[in-house]
Amino acid sequence: MKVKFYNKKITEADEIQDGNDSNGNSQETNDQNQTVNTNTDTTELDNQVVQLTNRKNILKNTYNADIKVLNDQITALQNQKANIDNVQPENDDQAAANRSKLIQINMQLIELANKKNARKNLFNNDMKGVNQQLILINKEIAENGGEININIIDESEKIRKRFGKKLFEAVVNRTDEMYAAIKLAFDKIDNLSYSPDNTQCKTFAKNIVAYLNKIGWESGENEKNFKTFLYGLLNASHISFGNTEKDKFVNNLVDIMKENTLFSWVFPKVKD
Repeated sequence: MKVKFYNKKITEADEIQDGNDSNGNSQETNDQNQTVNTNTDTTELDNQVVQLTNRKNILKNTYNADIKVLNDQITALQNQKANIDNVQPENDDQAAANRSKLIQINMQLIELANKKNARKNLFNNDMKGVNQQLILINKEIAENGGEININIIDESEKIRKRFGKKLFEAVVNRTDEMYAAIKLAFDKIDNLSYSPDNTQCKTFAKNIVAYLNKIGWESGENEKNFKTFLYGLLNASHISFGNTEKDKFVNNLVDIMKENTLFSWVFPKVKD
């Protein structure tokens, strides 16, 4: 992801005489204009920070989904090994076949372990690159006189709240991000009776994004209202989930969204 840094320079008056510049503007007016320009610069930089933190969440969700697929494949192979080990071969031919099968499974396990390691290295490198950009932008915010967050790599709650919805409405891949969140929410359910296919999950994502785009989210009832919408969406899908499975999916998705800067604005913290 390429980030174009916004670094508008503020010019000073060439001459100041008796409190006025060459255009007749007072020093106070110039100071006010400079403050406005500085705030504008910082706002643009804050937007870049949010875009990068959104990118981090996409990287995390994609990585977790990929690792889960690999772990599921590893578990399936380990189960195959256990089944072979638990069966006493009836003759030498069967014993030889079992040994050959175990060697094949072990080679597949090694291949999957290598894939996991490669995926982990790619993820770490991607995250490192984004974090480096976040540090550079934070430095530029400081140079422009803006408020910096020393924990910028861990994301800024203030920036999330300020720009979350604005960027949500502008980000092109919000449906893809919601799709990834939905897939992860289903994956977190053990022994799920039915796993919706990619087309169904994509439809869920489009409907949820369309709903979020239409609704104003300002009250403390956001989470309750959104969960009600999700239950209605599941019921309308005619997928035979049990009530417990529906509860787990809804709660999982809300928890995932709360941790994602692209969606966390939906659930503002309500002051006591």
